[in-house]
Amino acid sequence: MSGREAMLADFSAWCETPGLAIRLVTAPGGKRQTRLVRELCKRQLGAGWTAGVCGVAWITEN
Repeated sequence: MSGREAMLADFSAWCETPGLAIRLVTAPGGKRQTRLVRELCKRQLGAGWTAGVCGVAWITEN
């Protein structure tokens, strides 16, 4: 299992835990976190979930 597939498996398992929760995914730009989360949403939509990406914010240091 690739690193990406392992992360998707971890997120999928997290989605199956009871209750309501939010998970923040953050990393330096270019690490493909948006692509990872969109793939997770696509898979969860296929499983009958309501899923989506809330937003993407860029924060820079001055």
